Amino acid sequence: MFHLFSCFALILSLYVCLSLILPLRLSRYWKVLLSLPLLLAALKNEVLSAFGGPMFFAPELPGWFLILLSVAFNTLLMLFFLALLKDLALSGVRIAGAFRGKRIRIRHAGTISATLAGIAVFLGISGTACALTVPGVREETLLVEHLPAGLENLRIALVADIHCSAVNREPYVRAVAEKTNALKPDLIFLLGDLVDGTPAQRKADLVPLSGLRAKYGVFGITGNHEYFSGWESWRPIFREWGFRMLVNRGELLRINGAPLWIAGVADHAAVRFGFEGPDPEKALNGCPGGTVALLLDHRPGNAAENAEYPVTAQFSGHTHGGMIAGPGRALIAHFNGGFAGGWYRVGRSRLYVSRGSGLWNGFIFRIGIPSEITLLTLKRSPSQSR
Repeated sequence: MFHLFSCFALILSLYVCLSLILPLRLSRYWKVLLSLPLLLAALKNEVLSAFGGPMFFAPELPGWFLILLSVAFNTLLMLFFLALLKDLALSGVRIAGAFRGKRIRIRHAGTISATLAGIAVFLGISGTACALTVPGVREETLLVEHLPAGLENLRIALVADIHCSAVNREPYVRAVAEKTNALKPDLIFLLGDLVDGTPAQRKADLVPLSGLRAKYGVFGITGNHEYFSGWESWRPIFREWGFRMLVNRGELLRINGAPLWIAGVADHAAVRFGFEGPDPEKALNGCPGGTVALLLDHRPGNAAENAEYPVTAQFSGHTHGGMIAGPGRALIAHFNGGFAGGWYRVGRSRLYVSRGSGLWNGFIFRIGIPSEITLLTLKRSPSQSR
């Protein structure tokens, strides 16, 4: 079945052909030859579906091939934006010339196209490489009014969206786990989308995550990709690894004598697979009044609804920070309640959206928005402002 996304990508490729290839002083043969790679790059999803099996989110293809396809598509995407900027600039020049009664002819079409192609290839390769890089540590502080003394300086590591797959396999997962453990966190929160693929496909690659250790435990929630990957099969494995999966439930911890409620909700994708959907009321049921309550919800778009409950702060992933600074971040925020990455104030609650600790092999690309392992420290605040 031809994907709607592929139709959109073909439109982008046709625009690039019309903008950068058609004006060249070349024969029709060479123009067609130069256009073919762009059209093939636009069909990336069709290739994945045709050769990677029925599970689009976890194609069982060699990692190098998936990366090569991504570089091609990412280069096409950059070519489109560069061609669009070029055409807007040239239109401005022509309009300015028309006001002065002059007809301006644009020369050196070949040089312009070659320069933009070189920039696009550089961005396509470097953006793919950035997405494949093991995340660095991003340190953040959550200021909480009237924070109990026992929770002062509590250190929480946030790990989100690893997307263990045929691309980022055991070495990548091991590096993330080792870097997280090196922080010596008091708590670890796994914010969903840990894996792309069934246990038969991905358990051996994900197993280093079982080595995560934190003083007061490792807590997790499901993302949409856990359901795509067979949540019923992954659930006992996560339990065996010691992960306390909070699917519409919460737990009360006593840390240095101070109460802390940690709650988590299911992802919306659960309903499609016959599981219970997200229920923040159920997750917060039993939370003592006035207790610091931390809610894990894979999708930040639910923050406004969750803020209606006594939630001190919500932690989410899902967006990968927008992946591309500027237009990518704005687009992702538009489809996620206005949230893409970093801190937000939502009602009386706070929201932190992780940029993700990995990559989805459907779009291996990051420009200006690197992945992260977040180390969050709780501090007492005299006011509600951060």
